[in-house]
Parts: sequence; C-alpha cells; structure tokens
Amino acid sequence: MKIILGYVPTGEGRAALDAAAEEAEVHRATLLIIRAVDPSARDGFDSMTADAPLQERVDALRGQGLTVEVDVRKIPDGQSAGGTLVWAAQEEGADLIVIGHRRRSPVGKLLLGSDAQEVLLGADCPVADRQGDDGRPTRERAGRLSQRDPARHQLAAHVGRFPVERMDRRRAPSRLG
Repeated sequence: MKIILGYVPTGEGRAALDAAAEEAEVHRATLLIIRAVDPSARDGFDSMTADAPLQERVDALRGQGLTVEVDVRKIPDGQSAGGTLVWAAQEEGADLIVIGHRRRSPVGKLLLGSDAQEVLLGADCPVADRQGDDGRPTRERAGRLSQRDPARHQLAAHVGRFPVERMDRRRAPSRLG
C-alpha cells in the first residue's frame, strides 16, 4: 500500500503529515511525501533549509514509533501542487492521498483552494483532507466572542492577530433602495 502526502510547511501541513504517518503505520504502507515550496520564495531558495524542518518532524515521528518507509520529493518548479499530487498518485499506484486545509467557516468550505480542488476532482484514489488547528481563533470565532462579551473583543483580536470588525447594521448600505 502507498500513501501520498501533499506537504506544505504550515500547521495544516504538519497535521496532514501526522495523519498520513499514522495511517501509513496502521496499514504498513510506504509514505511518499511530496513537498511544495512557496513560489515567492523560490528565488535564491536553499532546498536544504526547506527540508530541515520536515526531516526533523519525520525523525520525531520515527522516535515515536514510526517504522514505515518514508520518501520525500520536491514538486518541480513551475508545476502545480495539485497536478503533481494527482500525477504522482497515478504513477506510484497510490491507495490514498492526504492533504491539509485551513480552518474555514461553513461557507468558506465551499471555496476550496485550487490545488485541493484539483486533487479532489482529479485523483483516482481516495483523498483524506486533514484540518489543521494551530490553536488560534478563526476570524468567525473571534467575532462571535466579541459579540457575546465586548470585554473579550480585545483579547480575541490580539490572540488572533487580526482586526475584528463589527458591522453596524444601521449604517450598512442598502442594496434595495
């Protein structure tokens, strides 16, 4: 059995890595990690620097008992992450693709990123989508906190490091008239 992980160096990527490693261990599967690099960081980008945190995480998982074969590959420059994952899954005969995604509101879940959408629509095998949770309140949750208790507004905005805007319905522009 082969499991392919689409990895990005974020909280979501780490959550997906943990889920893929656990699944690989349960099924005694080979884990193929396909690593994406932020396109804006590719100029003068040191590949060894990008691999270090991923390798540290894989080593930590091995220390926790991960015993399956792990292979890491980089997405070629100029290639879409989603397309590369679908292609790799077909070439390797993968049984599962694991990807991560950000926490989103119910409406936001309808609007997947282009790479996730490409994987979900193009894959010939099942796709597991792992939600990352870095412990910060989402914009929606912070807004709800501030509406229930105005004293929490400052805390929610500070912890989430984003401005929480409250809309005054009396001043909202009307589209009807």
